Amino acid sequence: MLRVVTDGCCIFQHQVLKRKLQSKSEALLIISKDLDTARNERDQFKLMAEKLQERCQVNFFVAWRVALFSDCVVPFAKSLYLKT
Repeated sequence: MLRVVTDGCCIFQHQVLKRKLQSKSEALLIISKDLDTARNERDQFKLMAEKLQERCQVNFFVAWRVALFSDCVVPFAKSLYLKT
């Protein structure tokens, strides 16, 4: 290995450190893109889960009302929920 010393620094070491910094900068850029992708996916899944939860709640309450106020429910059961 040939080392040329200039102002107390080795050119070879400077090149190595410069390349390491460049590699780390590229890695950071890749990781940042991956993080953005993961955040977008998280937000999409969260929105889908909220929509499904709302849909299930609406369907449950609609089915409950239909069952509660229809003739197929035992009158005694109706009276339990209609007490004032």
